[in-house]
Amino acid sequence: MNWKSILALGAASAAALWSQTPSMHPRPNMHDYRVQAKVMGATLAAAVLSPAEVRSTFTLDLASKGYTVVEVAFYPDPGNLRISPEDFTLRLTGDKSAEMRPVAPSVIARALGKKSPSQIPSIKSPVEISTTNTIGYETYPTYDQSGRPRQSGGVVTGAGVGVGTGVGGGGRAPDRIPDNDRESIEAELANRSLQEDTISQPTAGFLYFRNSNSKKKDAAYELQYAPNSDSAPVTPVKLVIPKL
Repeated sequence: MNWKSILALGAASAAALWSQTPSMHPRPNMHDYRVQAKVMGATLAAAVLSPAEVRSTFTLDLASKGYTVVEVAFYPDPGNLRISPEDFTLRLTGDKSAEMRPVAPSVIARALGKKSPSQIPSIKSPVEISTTNTIGYETYPTYDQSGRPRQSGGVVTGAGVGVGTGVGGGGRAPDRIPDNDRESIEAELANRSLQEDTISQPTAGFLYFRNSNSKKKDAAYELQYAPNSDSAPVTPVKLVIPKL
């Protein structure tokens, strides 16, 4: 089996494994987010991750690469609610420039991920694919009614895939797929992003935005939610999120 077949097999295994990972759960209470607003069919809550939170949440430091990460959560009323990342835009308050739309994980992966090496020697040893599931505890800031931050946390789950070659009769541990290759970056970001879906239970996910070129460095974020509706026009809802 040559290296192209190995990488293709590893990527396919990773994609299948990520697709089996449960969707991201919201924080236990909507008031654990910085801001909340009533929207059609749900309560929407949101928080902008600080650079330190981005580094502790993702393998790739998106903050230093020019991205703002927003966590949003829907706490739906009884019934079904359609949600989509395309319903959101972000801008800095007072900034008259164009609103920013979420960037797809595949676009970020192509921009920041490394290409596979152009030439890798053929591997004749048996190929081993291993998968791992992890569970841990993640901390994040929550806020009391007066806006003072406090630390909270919750259980998070994850999954991974490795590709390796056997050595002798016993084999060896597989090599981990590099964290900065395009496939693993896209898999991680897609797994934790807000998904287009129809929901009936509380649901959360991340939105990824390119940073604005605005010079208003201390301005608050203005997150706008404007869902498409086939029945009647929906008034956009704006959530102003102060910078930490």
